[in-house]
Amino acid sequence: MGPRSIFDGQHTFTITPLGSDRVLFTQREDFTGVAVPSYQGHLHADTLSQSRAMNAALARQATRAT
Repeated sequence: MGPRSIFDGQHTFTITPLGSDRVLFTQREDFTGVAVPSYQGHLHADTLSQSRAMNAALARQATRAT
């Protein structure tokens, strides 16, 4: 958002095999920039619930596929 280093975000997904039919799914979101401290509380509150909802939907789909 805006010029670089004002507010940047990186969202990563990692899938780690744990066995023949199991994986560990990890998602991470990192925010950097001078505007981040002003939005820190909102970022956590807004993105955490959305990430949890996505994880639950993904788990339902993965379980249904087996």
